[in-house]
Amino acid sequence: MANTKTGLAYYNIDTDRYQDMRIKRLKKTFRCMGIAVYDYILCEIYRVRGCFIEWDESTAFDVAEYFDLKESQVSEIVSYCCAVGLFDKELLASGSILTSASIQKRYVEMCTRSKRKEIVIPEQCKIIREESPIIREESPKITEESSTLVKKSKVNIESTSVDSLSDVPPDKPQPPEKIDFEKLIFWFNDKTKGIFGKIITPLSGKRKSMIKARITEHGKDNFCLVFEKALKSDFLKGQNNRGWVATFDWMIKPSNFEKILSGNYDNKNIQSGKGVNKTLKINDIWS
Repeated sequence: MANTKTGLAYYNIDTDRYQDMRIKRLKKTFRCMGIAVYDYILCEIYRVRGCFIEWDESTAFDVAEYFDLKESQVSEIVSYCCAVGLFDKELLASGSILTSASIQKRYVEMCTRSKRKEIVIPEQCKIIREESPIIREESPKITEESSTLVKKSKVNIESTSVDSLSDVPPDKPQPPEKIDFEKLIFWFNDKTKGIFGKIITPLSGKRKSMIKARITEHGKDNFCLVFEKALKSDFLKGQNNRGWVATFDWMIKPSNFEKILSGNYDNKNIQSGKGVNKTLKINDIWS
């Protein structure tokens, strides 16, 4: 009978995994337990199915039982992992599946290294493109063209980083090729209703550079999320011992941006969406 094993006995991790900003945010928000839950799920993904895991009440119970946590705590950690990009949030929402592009790429790489004949990622959870793994075989004749292709493929495989606790994707988030800054500021002014001061266009070159830098580092969704989180923070809206109110420029500075995104200024007693106009569409900002 053919070997149909899909799981892996081990997987490699990178020594700089704790330098990944997403892991830092996970640890900042959920402390060491967040790291432990994420690592446990990664091990289960590679151990059982190799490239994904079905996320349901039973799986959540297993993780919670292992660490003596509440299932609601585990679910909250998993949702946060999806929000920061450690797992694919669309597949979790649509198919109750936990995976990511980097998990799948590294699964293919590990299977290729172990010379498995069949490497299958189910269609319902496939993120990466179909690529046939290259296994070197002895051949009496190797043309110049095929030799070049083998060399290029070898470089591509070796340049792919092995799996790590941080599950770092091969590329950083990239900003849109074009940002409509006037629409962005209109969105900010309308969203915040002048609470953090009204921004007037045109923007200076420095402001544009800071906006592009934050989007490059954290992505478009997180850029908008920072201002929505600020709207839910009494402290940032002036209810502090100085009566100080955050400004747009203050919030887009690197350290302040990351603190807001990580939840340092969250108010759990503020009703979700209070003061936020949810009818606005922000997609027109990016093109």
